[in-house]
Amino acid sequence: MTAPPLPTWAEREVLTAAKLNTSVRAPYAYLADMPRVACRGYAPGQSLAPGAKSFLRWGAVTANAFTSDAAAQWVTALETGLYVVNAHLTVRPSTVQPSGDGVMLFVQTRAPSGAQTNVVTVREIAQQSQTLQTITACSIVHLTAGTSIGVAAYLDSGAKPYTVQEAGALGGLTAFMAAPTGAYGGPSAQLVDAPTWADGEHLDAAVMTRRITQPLSRLYSPPRFACRAMAPYSAASGQRRTLPWKAGGAFEQSGGWTTDGTTFTAPASGLYWVSLCAATMRTGPEGAYGSYQMNLMRNGELTSLHQRQVTRTDYQASIAATDLTYLNAGDRLSVEFLGTGTGLTWRAPSDDDSTHWGTISAVMLSASATSMEA
Repeated sequence: MTAPPLPTWAEREVLTAAKLNTSVRAPYAYLADMPRVACRGYAPGQSLAPGAKSFLRWGAVTANAFTSDAAAQWVTALETGLYVVNAHLTVRPSTVQPSGDGVMLFVQTRAPSGAQTNVVTVREIAQQSQTLQTITACSIVHLTAGTSIGVAAYLDSGAKPYTVQEAGALGGLTAFMAAPTGAYGGPSAQLVDAPTWADGEHLDAAVMTRRITQPLSRLYSPPRFACRAMAPYSAASGQRRTLPWKAGGAFEQSGGWTTDGTTFTAPASGLYWVSLCAATMRTGPEGAYGSYQMNLMRNGELTSLHQRQVTRTDYQASIAATDLTYLNAGDRLSVEFLGTGTGLTWRAPSDDDSTHWGTISAVMLSASATSMEA
């Protein structure tokens, strides 16, 4: 079912069981069992041919308010909302070039018209033959009913094909609704207290709205933001740099999130799901040295560290990561970059706007939390 409408109340109305079931029970029942899909494992017999982009087929799909097409390549959301999406792919290289091969993972959406949009792109470098390589992509995406999600891969290599690993633990796509909101941006309700009910108290339309409708409004449309393009940057090896992000049309928010181009300031306290994908290019001699970090920071302090190695020069590589973190109102999220390696410099990819090499997004999951502890 779609998200039940938020309740409205009238003066002197008689509160029947039917009204309470429709206006109170139904919204909370929906929020307790929201749409989700899990595609576990890839269908047998798939491989990545060098220089070809392939949409991957799933081995098994389990879903609530999603459907799958006959080819098991696309899963379609039946209900509009904000979804947390995670995809991962494991491949086994046959022969790897001396400087390594690039494996790209795309998460794409497909509108009912058939038009496709790339949501996030990740590329990691495979360095060893016959060794498993896992690539992960993640984002927080607004889907309208009828929009599909698919995963594609591309092998940038002159070598032999890579074998897609079938096991459910080695590949999959998951998506779950974080809020049944109608848009990524737009208004977000303010957090209000939900006081204890007392015998004998006077109940009017204003009280019912404050105690029932307004708390539900926050759950239907929590604070959130997304920025889907990095700004240009450069850094020498060993130099810590806070990544810059583009504002304007690349930045969407609801609830009062703000950005100064490097940090994103939370408008309200609560527990947030944060999703990050960020890319870099190294300049200098190629070789099996030179690593980089994309670290999530809160108020300038390290929250989570993520590191990869890059063996190729002037070649985009990226990190995708998620984190569950508590933010106070006014806390600032940012991403710190650190590259290593003698004789190397680091910079942003040149085509970020078109392929989404960099995205950062967050959505509140729990407005009543006061810390990561109970």
